[in-house]
Amino acid sequence: MNFKKHYLTQLIIKSKYFLMLLPMLIIVACVNTYDEKEIDIIKKTVALYANELSKSYQNHQLNLLPNITTEEELERLNTLIHVINKKNEPLMFSLSKISFHNVEIINSLNATSKTEELWIKHYSSKNSYKKESYLYLVSYTLKKERGIWKVDKVKMSLIK
Repeated sequence: MNFKKHYLTQLIIKSKYFLMLLPMLIIVACVNTYDEKEIDIIKKTVALYANELSKSYQNHQLNLLPNITTEEELERLNTLIHVINKKNEPLMFSLSKISFHNVEIINSLNATSKTEELWIKHYSSKNSYKKESYLYLVSYTLKKERGIWKVDKVKMSLIK
């Protein structure tokens, strides 16, 4: 009889601990789901940015980039496109591949993302055409403005 009483007492104690931990487990599960959704949105923003940047290099215009960049990043890109246009040389970059290494939500308004990106640089002149591949490690800093994740800063490091 003592064994049964001891077993039941232990079961009740464990049940109390479980019931006390249950709300915390539910909160953690909800937070992780929220973060996964936000991470997916951030990845889509970064991928869209890279693809739109590739198109901007090709047609020398910024199309959708104003919708997914902060004012500071848009100003930097405008300067870059202006320099490319001024050179008046047929130079084109295209994004060939992007893979995500890390996405971190720092707080509700700031995040970072690291990608590995393969860019193809195309040169052409009257007599020749040349193509070179460059692999970059790219660090993105994102800010959330009016509920929308936007690319704020980009740092590219050449791998090979």
